[in-house]
Amino acid sequence: PLSDMLPFSIAMILAFGYGMLAPSFHTSLWTGLTAYVLYWITVSFTQISVASLVTNAHFLTLSIFAVLVGTFVREKLEREGANAQHELAKVNGELIEAGLAKDRLLASVSHELRTPVNAIAGFSEIMQQGLFGQVEPARYRSYVDDIQTSALLLKTGIDDLLDVSRLGVQKIAWEDSLTPVADIVSDSVAFCQADATEAGITITLEPDLTSAAVRTDRQRLAQTLVNVIVNAIKFSGRGSEVRVGAQLGDAGGVIVSISDTGCGIAPDDLARIREPFGQVHSDQYSARKRGLGLGLAIATGFMERMDGRLDIESVPGKGTIVSIILPPDRVGPCAEKGRRSDRALSA
Repeated sequence: PLSDMLPFSIAMILAFGYGMLAPSFHTSLWTGLTAYVLYWITVSFTQISVASLVTNAHFLTLSIFAVLVGTFVREKLEREGANAQHELAKVNGELIEAGLAKDRLLASVSHELRTPVNAIAGFSEIMQQGLFGQVEPARYRSYVDDIQTSALLLKTGIDDLLDVSRLGVQKIAWEDSLTPVADIVSDSVAFCQADATEAGITITLEPDLTSAAVRTDRQRLAQTLVNVIVNAIKFSGRGSEVRVGAQLGDAGGVIVSISDTGCGIAPDDLARIREPFGQVHSDQYSARKRGLGLGLAIATGFMERMDGRLDIESVPGKGTIVSIILPPDRVGPCAEKGRRSDRALSA
């Protein structure tokens, strides 16, 4: 009968409702006790059979117990989750601080090393040119050449370390200007021509370069292109070809593509090569290559600073296509007519 269920229903609704909304176990406990007392008070105002009284009392007790257990488990899980979030935030903070400390150490060490390396490179160049007389005997001149080459390689490595550390702490020098894309691409290709000639590789500059201009740091964009082109040269076989071109994208941005027919990159390694010191080749290609594995990491960091991206498509054994993509809001009218140097065009 409804009169038998009414006291039980009121108490159960009260217990379950407050149990689901209760912020803590203690609140659920006092709410359950209140509902239990309310049930027995309500019973005295109704005519209820002994069987219904006993049955309802048992069901109400079990219901209040279930609510208390559920609230206790929920509060325990929330407390454990809060502790886990706190520990995670603490670990993240330590990792961030460790990363910043590493970047500061790299910047400090690189800066201290750069001064003596500059002196070695400068004085060895003077000795090479014989400004104050020829170096004798002839064997010493070959030593001077080796010193000069080693100093320049070391200087390049130090500059890369400095760029990585500055990107890490967001303190990279930057000056936006509007520059024709064709000029940057042509100058970058010309800069890499000597390395390509030494490696026996042909760099082909696409004739239909876009006439658009981009608003960005010219030096950093050129450095990005040079890093990618040098990588293409390093991992291509003698007699192969590296093609460089630039065009407007469908969305209005600028796409500079560098393609090679070298050893390629495995799909699982595409993400790792963007990381600092990420060298993935363990075969004959890497055994005879120089570098710290920072080129693509620096290029990726520069592209993020330009609001663009660096896409890599590669097939192992067939070659790689790297696309440097600048967004439409970086593209502006060409302020001056593109000037491609004869040296770049001859590449």
